[in-house]
Amino acid sequence: MKIIVAYDISDNGVRESIARFLMRKGLARIQRSLFVGRGSGQVVKDIIRYCEKLIDTNTDCVHIFILNDYEYLQARVIGKPWGESREIVSSIEII
Repeated sequence: MKIIVAYDISDNGVRESIARFLMRKGLARIQRSLFVGRGSGQVVKDIIRYCEKLIDTNTDCVHIFILNDYEYLQARVIGKPWGESREIVSSIEII
């Protein structure tokens, strides 16, 4: 399954801590506050627990989407993805 995590976190330290945690869990950054990667239900639980401990639920928000491979491959990207050199990408394949 694919895991997509998007967040809006006001505190720089918390935001960076969560970004590093997501990368340690094998997710790749595809936008400044958007990560995607392959994972299991346990990885999702770990992300939820970590975020619940750090974010301020009154001001911050974390979205976690779980997609099967077919649903994920239906995604379309227009323009230049963050951190990539290609100009136009019609679909994305992450590990």
